[in-house]
Amino acid sequence: MNVKTLSMMAGVGGAMLLAAPSQADFTGMVAERIMMDNAGNAIPDNFVTLRIYATFSDASDRGIGIVGSPSNPLSWMVSGGTFFDSAVGTDGPPLDALLGLPGLESLSYDSWITIGNNAGPTAGLTIAPGTGMTDGNGTINGATEWNGGHLADSATNSAWTRTPDDPLTLAGDGLRVLVAQLTVAADSADGSDVEVNGTMGVLIQEGGVNSEVAGTFTYIPAPGALALLGLAGLAGTRRRRA
Repeated sequence: MNVKTLSMMAGVGGAMLLAAPSQADFTGMVAERIMMDNAGNAIPDNFVTLRIYATFSDASDRGIGIVGSPSNPLSWMVSGGTFFDSAVGTDGPPLDALLGLPGLESLSYDSWITIGNNAGPTAGLTIAPGTGMTDGNGTINGATEWNGGHLADSATNSAWTRTPDDPLTLAGDGLRVLVAQLTVAADSADGSDVEVNGTMGVLIQEGGVNSEVAGTFTYIPAPGALALLGLAGLAGTRRRRA
């Protein structure tokens, strides 16, 4: 499979994305930083929470699943921090009703996997044995690389999928399908030094035909977002001096 690289700006809070294969309808992977959870609770500045999407050019295309396979090993790596996984979370997205509750605050920026939905329950999502927010050394929490699960061969033998007829697999008007939320506990106070890179296999359906394609993404803070953070800090300094 021939893969070409392009760059684009995307994301809430700003992100530079590098991705994209040569398929006509699957257009690549996108990582967007979110600053609030589904209920409007703010995510602490030193946690970089990314929503990872498979993107398409046709609303009828489907993102069926994510896999680690021999041809497309699964490997997500971070610099400028370590991955974060909430001790009160699960492998799937939490119920919106739980967000912001006392003792459950970290669910807002938990790391999880999904196909299509950004809130529980995860009915219909099939997670292969050994796949989850763990790596070969245990939990993803505090790690700098995640390969899909806790088995030695997780990078080439992990998967989370939905059946092709599940409505949540449709690209729809947004032309994309959510596949994960990934959070980094940044070394810096604002996450400005965080970079995340990911490779994986993406199971798709185009024109009724299922196939696996290579998916890659790179997240780095966009220059515009860093400038805005700098201006906000300057304004705060001026107010304090006043």
